[in-house]
Amino acid sequence: MNSWLNSVWLLPLRIFIKVLLVMVSLLIIFTLIGMMAGGNPHFAKTSTDPLELEYQYVTGAAESKNYLLQINIDGVILGIVPEGLPTAPGLMGFSVTYGYAVREQLVKAAEQDEIKGVLLRLQTPGGTIFGSRAIFDGIKYYQEKTNKPVFAYVEGLSASGGMMAMVGADKIYADHGSMVGSIGVLGPSLFYFNKPTAFDGGLLAGGIVTEGGIEQTLVSAGRYKDLGNPFRRITAEELAHLQASIDEEYNYFVEHVAVARDILPDVLRNELGAQILGNAQAEQYHLIDGTLSYHDTLDQLAQQVGLEKSDYRVVTPHTEPVGLLGQLLRIKSMFSTHTTPQQVTQHLCDMVQLPLAYYGDPRGLCR
Repeated sequence: MNSWLNSVWLLPLRIFIKVLLVMVSLLIIFTLIGMMAGGNPHFAKTSTDPLELEYQYVTGAAESKNYLLQINIDGVILGIVPEGLPTAPGLMGFSVTYGYAVREQLVKAAEQDEIKGVLLRLQTPGGTIFGSRAIFDGIKYYQEKTNKPVFAYVEGLSASGGMMAMVGADKIYADHGSMVGSIGVLGPSLFYFNKPTAFDGGLLAGGIVTEGGIEQTLVSAGRYKDLGNPFRRITAEELAHLQASIDEEYNYFVEHVAVARDILPDVLRNELGAQILGNAQAEQYHLIDGTLSYHDTLDQLAQQVGLEKSDYRVVTPHTEPVGLLGQLLRIKSMFSTHTTPQQVTQHLCDMVQLPLAYYGDPRGLCR
């Protein structure tokens, strides 16, 4: 009897809970859609201009058909977006630019006649050599394909790999108080543990402390294969090989900047070195063409392509999907567990042991 009464009362309760959950879910979905519709003009109107679906408005005359494309290069420069990682890691606490993605944007822009010129906006300490070179290659492709200008604008910092990338631009301007330069290459950082007495196995494995020291046996095949083993010193021969590789990349970097900016290689090697320079010194050595604000740089670019200051629209590639379906997919990805900040960090750490055109301590990327 009691079990029958319980089932009679439980059935309506279960139905009520299910209905309540459905209503709450629908309320959340419609609230999110409403927020996106209010914040995204693509929900409010349908444009007949195909470029408006591909690019988002930044500044300038909103109705102008003369487009200036702005491509932002923020944070560490890497190469190709790895499968499974977000294309905008800044959403996860990291600021990263993928050089090959920038190159693809420039290649695409070369096919769009409405785009009259390109502005690269840089805030970067540099990064990988191949990612930085990919941006440079994209600049040269766009220039040769369209005979239209590419300007670089430094907003605070463009060092090392940023320098390697932006020297391909027709003009380089830096905002007030910016820093540029650091024409140099960093190699891998190797550690040697001299008679260690403690070992930390991590959170799960724990650690040990010994009195007689710790020895490690690493089984490997191939000469120099165990290079980087922290329980033995690097040999002079191994160090010479590593230094030769870094010197090769440095020589390329110097020649690259020397040719692009018409600077004597000896000046870059012996006077500048890998220093970071303020605006006045950077202009003196011809690393930049002058100090201008963001909007003044845009006006200079517009003037070079024959546009009036009041007749250009600055746009940038969409950083998130456009349209209702795209926005809903983005919401789904926000709650996905497939990609974590730790995965992004690990990808950055994997780059640290490569030759880098980077300003600062790259090991900080792994902390």
